[in-house]
Amino acid sequence: MAKEAKKFFVVVDGKEVEVSEEVYRAYKQPLWREHKRIERSQKCNLGKKRCDKKCDTCPYSKEGAPLSLDMMFEDGLDVPGGSNLEDMIELKMTIEALHKALDQLAPDDRAIIERFADGESDRQIADELDRPQTTVSYRRKVIIKRLRKEMKGWE
Repeated sequence: MAKEAKKFFVVVDGKEVEVSEEVYRAYKQPLWREHKRIERSQKCNLGKKRCDKKCDTCPYSKEGAPLSLDMMFEDGLDVPGGSNLEDMIELKMTIEALHKALDQLAPDDRAIIERFADGESDRQIADELDRPQTTVSYRRKVIIKRLRKEMKGWE
């Protein structure tokens, strides 16, 4: 009797869909990593014994789960682009400073810069805001110059 090939399924929109083993593993791997991370962060290190949830009398109870970036990377929770934590924090602070500078703009200037950031041309912005294209172009240059000046320490 021939051995039947194992079937793999993932849930998509509440329905089970049959997929290849490769797709199944790619889909499940992040879930398995998260489960392992949670498991490692538990306070008790019981090995194969079951936790009875009586931590104050448990001989296996730790003082607290150790927090480690190394453990996070071992679990596969890498930072995109190979950035380190300091770079991510600096980027977040820079973005917050930029948002603060943008909040200080006049509503018309903010509308111009938001549309420019969305990839619209000066002509499109001028049509939407019912302003001459030369005015929009000039205002955009002035706004960017002002933002650069305000963001000078964040280069």
